[in-house]
Amino acid sequence: FKHVRIFNNTIYNTKREGIQIANMTDDVEVYNNLIINSGTDQLYSHGNNLQIGDNTIANVYNNILIKAPENGMIVLGSGDISIHDNYLENNGGIFIDNRTVTIHDGEIELRNNYFNEGHKNDNVTNQNELNPIKIFDNFWYGNVNFLNDKTGFEGKVTAWNNLNQSFTSGKISLSWSW
Repeated sequence: FKHVRIFNNTIYNTKREGIQIANMTDDVEVYNNLIINSGTDQLYSHGNNLQIGDNTIANVYNNILIKAPENGMIVLGSGDISIHDNYLENNGGIFIDNRTVTIHDGEIELRNNYFNEGHKNDNVTNQNELNPIKIFDNFWYGNVNFLNDKTGFEGKVTAWNNLNQSFTSGKISLSWSW
C-alpha cells in the first residue's frame, strides 16, 4: 500500500489493536485518532492501541492512545518512521523491534510525545538493533523509567532532552489540531 492516510477516527473497546497497519511502503500517515481501551480479549501480542507492522514506513502524529493491556504503540516497521506529538496513557508506552523487512539506514524518530501513568517498567522499550533510533524532547509523568535499550548495541539509540514532569505545570503545549 502507498499514499495511505488513517485519520480522525474514534476507536474504543476493541478486542485486539485499535489500528494495525503493515506492508505500507510509501507516504503513510496515521494522525488525529483517539484510541481507547484496546485489546479487551487479552490475547498476547494483540493488546496494543496502535501497531506499525512489518514492511512499513509511517508518519504517526497527533494521536491519543489510552488504556491497553500491552503497549500504546508497537513499532515493527522497516524504518523511516516518525512518531511525534502523541499522547499515551495507561498503557505500556512504545515498544520498538525489527522484523524481516528493514531499511538498515532508515531512522526511527520519537519526539515530543507525552507518556502518562504507564503500567510497564519503561515508557520506551527498544529491541531493534538494526535501525538508528533518535528519541528526544519527550515528556513523561509517573514512576517508571523512560527508556530501556535491550539491544546492547552502542550508538544505535540516541536520546536527549526527555523530561519527567507533571503535564499540569503549564510548560507543555500540545500541537494537536482537530
